[in-house]
Parts: sequence; structure tokens; C-alpha cells
Amino acid sequence: MVNDYLRRSNDRNPLHRGTRQIVPGNLLLEKVEEYCTEIKQTAVQSLCITFLHPLYSEEEIVIKIEDVAFRISWVKDDREVLLAKGRWK
Repeated sequence: MVNDYLRRSNDRNPLHRGTRQIVPGNLLLEKVEEYCTEIKQTAVQSLCITFLHPLYSEEEIVIKIEDVAFRISWVKDDREVLLAKGRWK
């Protein structure tokens, strides 16, 4: 998914490439927008996000969407770390 996004967006940031890739924030926003649009059944007007920690391409995440807020967390071995949080409308 990350490499497809890098090609599609022409992203050349070296942090997003290599063996330990950081997932582009815009890719995360794209996924959150898709999920919020699916929930709302109409186009999302705006997204506001605060990144707290980087996400590496080999890590699994959970995206929780409640009302107008969302949280993106990294999950491993029953441990959850908040990576980003935000609001949408």
C-alpha cells in the first residue's frame, strides 16, 4: 500500500523509502477520509490531525472513528500507542 501511494503521489521523501519506511501522513489522512466518508455517506468537508509518533510500514494500526473524532493507534502484543488524533466534519 505504501509503495503504491509513493508512486501515485510522486513522493520522493527519503523517510518514506528504504527498509524502515515511515508511512506518509497524507496516506493516513487519505484512509481516514475514506472511512469517514463511508460512515457519513457524503463527502468529508475537512480533516484536522495531530501526529504524535511516526508509523512504520511494517506496523499494524487501528483507526477508531467516533462521532467527529478519530484516533490512529499502533497495536502490538496487546499494547496500544496513540500515533495521531484528530477531528472531521
